[in-house]
Amino acid sequence: MGRWRGLRALSGQVDHWLCERAPSCQPGFTVDAFALAVPRDSVAAGWALGRVSFGNCGEQWHAPYLLDNMRFKVSGDGVVSATWPLQLQQQEISFSVHTWDAAGKKRLARVTLCRWWHHHHRYHNQEACRGLTRDWVILPINCPENEWEPFPKKLVQLFSHAMSANGQPVEDPMEIITVTDQNDNQPVFTKQVFIGYIKENAKLGTPVMTVNAMDADDAINMNNVITGYSILGEEPKSVQQIFTIDLEKGIISVIGMRLDWETTPNYTLIIQAADQEGNGLTNTATTIVEVTDANDNAPVFDPTMYKGTVNENEVGVVVTQLHVTDGDMQGSLAWQAVYKIKSRDQDGDFSITTNPKNNDGILKTAKVGCAAGCLPASAAQLLSPATLGPGL
Repeated sequence: MGRWRGLRALSGQVDHWLCERAPSCQPGFTVDAFALAVPRDSVAAGWALGRVSFGNCGEQWHAPYLLDNMRFKVSGDGVVSATWPLQLQQQEISFSVHTWDAAGKKRLARVTLCRWWHHHHRYHNQEACRGLTRDWVILPINCPENEWEPFPKKLVQLFSHAMSANGQPVEDPMEIITVTDQNDNQPVFTKQVFIGYIKENAKLGTPVMTVNAMDADDAINMNNVITGYSILGEEPKSVQQIFTIDLEKGIISVIGMRLDWETTPNYTLIIQAADQEGNGLTNTATTIVEVTDANDNAPVFDPTMYKGTVNENEVGVVVTQLHVTDGDMQGSLAWQAVYKIKSRDQDGDFSITTNPKNNDGILKTAKVGCAAGCLPASAAQLLSPATLGPGL
C-alpha cells in the first residue's frame, strides 16, 4: 500500500513538472532578424531574394506583410522580392517588415540584404552579415513546359537557404525554378451561340451585347490569355459592315447603315477570339443579332373611300368597316391602329372601335334619333381619311 502511494505521489510530481515545462506556442516571426544573401550587384524587378517565416500556432488566418521600404515587397508565403531593378553595389540594405498575428498583435522583424561572394561553394560577406553562409545560391531559372527531349535534363539545384555560423537556418528553403507556361490552350467561348437584340432605329455606336472567352493558360506572368476579339463573317452580306466588336472587351456595336426590321429582321455573325492579344491560338462562336421592330410605319387606308347606310333610331348598328395596312410587325403595339373621327360628327352620333384580330375599324351609330338628318345624301355618307383617321 505504501509503495502504491509513493508511485502516485511520484506520478503527480512528474505531471506537475511536465505541465510547468510544457512550452506554449508564441505566434510571431521565427527570428527577429533575417539575413538574405544576394550573389550579384544587379537584381531584376520581381526576383526572389529570400523568405521570411512566420509561425501562427496552427491558425489559418494570416495578415499581409507590410514593409517600410517601397523597393521591396513580401508575398503571402513570405517570399521577399524586388519591386523594381536594384543595385546593391557591395552595400548592405536593411528594412523592417511587420504583420499581425491571429490575436491582432503587431509582430516586427528586421531584414538585411547582403552582397555575398562565392568561395569554395560558400558565400561570405566581408563586412556585414559576417558569420553567415549560403549553400549554392542560384539565380531564378525559367523552365518551359512541354520541353523537347532528350530527358532527363539537368538544370540546377532546386533549393537554396542561408545558415548562420553555428549551422542554424536563418530563412526557409526557397524554390528557385519556375516552370513557365506555354501557349497550349486556345480560348474557349462561354457560349457557342450568343443572342442579342437591337432596335431598328438604333443610333450608330449603340452596343448590342458582350461576348466572352476564357483561356486556361497563365494569366499572371504571360500574355497567353489576353484575348483579342474580331468578326470573321456577317450574314446577310452588305456593301457596308453593320457591326463591329471591341478588340479587348468583346462588345458588339452598330457601325453600319440604318437597321430595318422590315427588310432584315436578324443578322448572323461569326466571331473569333485569339489569345496573345489577338495573335495566338484562336476559336470561334456564332452570334445572332435580332433586330426588334420600331413604330416607323404609318397605317394606310385601303381603300381610301368608304360608303355606309343605316336606319334611323338604331343604336350600335355597324355602318361600315375600315381597313388599314401597316408595315410594322403584326400584333405589336406599333401595328395596332387606334381610330378617331376627326370631323363632321360634332354631336357624337357615331363611334369607332378597333377589331384586335385584323386591325379593322368598326364604325357604329352611337345615339337614338340619328336618321337621314344625321347622314346626308339619303341616309348615305361617304367616309374618307379626311373625316376618319387612325391615331398613331
